[in-house]
Amino acid sequence: MPLALHCTSRETGYKIVLSDMSDVVGQHYAVAVDIYDPKNSALLNALLATMNQNDTVTLITFGDHIESRHFNMTDKVPEIVNEMLNRREHGCNVASALYELDQTKCDCRVLISNGAYDDGAAEVEIINKISLVSHGQPSYPVIQNVLVTLMAVHSSSRVSVRKQMRQLLDKPRPNYYNIVVIAGTRHFVPPLAFGGETSIYVGEFEGKIQLSYSNADGDKFTAEIQI
Repeated sequence: MPLALHCTSRETGYKIVLSDMSDVVGQHYAVAVDIYDPKNSALLNALLATMNQNDTVTLITFGDHIESRHFNMTDKVPEIVNEMLNRREHGCNVASALYELDQTKCDCRVLISNGAYDDGAAEVEIINKISLVSHGQPSYPVIQNVLVTLMAVHSSSRVSVRKQMRQLLDKPRPNYYNIVVIAGTRHFVPPLAFGGETSIYVGEFEGKIQLSYSNADGDKFTAEIQI
């Protein structure tokens, strides 16, 4: 099914929405992110880029303290994530984040931490499987009872990290590539996640919104909306 193209007016321009309308089943992901190291935001954004529009996320940010927020992938995800990550902490308690993940009812649990610093307990006992993701060799506590999955990311490439996250979560490859939106100026859109959705915010302009893209078989498509 081709991409769906929608446009809504805003006070200062337009919101353009691209949606892969594939029939997808959503899952609930609980993701805890160490905000002691700001580099972890790149790993979180790569993970979120694999989500489909029916997925939901409970985002847990932690340092010395924990904050949690639940949202779906059609909400204002960038604004929510920036707000959650912009809190700065002077320490990091990985154990408390592991317990928060363990107690969250969801389909999949992921903890992202650089792990270079950890004030928390040296050992934890949990009952649910958790995938641990880090830029390097992390300083996690000893985890009892549960076999964990550890993924060390050694690449700074957004594409490479997104691929690794897709493999970790067992997500399918995207349906559509070479996505270009012309709305006053040309916008190059990364491949949408399978069944995913993305938004582009543009200023005032006159004319049409034009969309071009290809599918995984190399077939080319176009669509347009008159403003």
